[in-house]
Amino acid sequence: MRAIAVCGLVLVASGCQPQVERSAVVVTDAVLVRQSASQMKEDAVRTLLSGQWHCTGVASGINITMDSNFLQGGVIQSVMRMVSPDMDLTVTVSGNWVVKAFTLQQSYSTASNLSGTLNGAAVTPEDNTKLRDAILELAPDAEAIELSDHKFTLTDGQGTVTTCTQ
Repeated sequence: MRAIAVCGLVLVASGCQPQVERSAVVVTDAVLVRQSASQMKEDAVRTLLSGQWHCTGVASGINITMDSNFLQGGVIQSVMRMVSPDMDLTVTVSGNWVVKAFTLQQSYSTASNLSGTLNGAAVTPEDNTKLRDAILELAPDAEAIELSDHKFTLTDGQGTVTTCTQ
């Protein structure tokens, strides 16, 4: 069995003879497996995103930094720090990520090791529970992604920009 890549299409052929005519490849007696150029680019983005990233951004007046590990298969593990005049919090989060239509969608399923200050005082166990629940309820907007060499930028629906570097 042979695989021939042609302009974003993958042709899987068994015993077929490609014929070249004016720079176009024509395959006879073949089974065609279609993968759009868009899907191939999204697959490449997923591959490039996998790994360790340091991200920074400002949302609603809160400076956010994250050291994130985007794992193959769509799992994310991060240590997030949120700083504003009213808070300085650090939390470990994990969840899922997916690239679809060239946007990144993240969701969190666990939040732990919450520590820091809120309104000038140490986070209490009651605050810890409320903050953890609020983090888990977050449903961040899908963020438009721009990827370059060892860097990507996310922009959400409100125009919030997050920059991540390796």
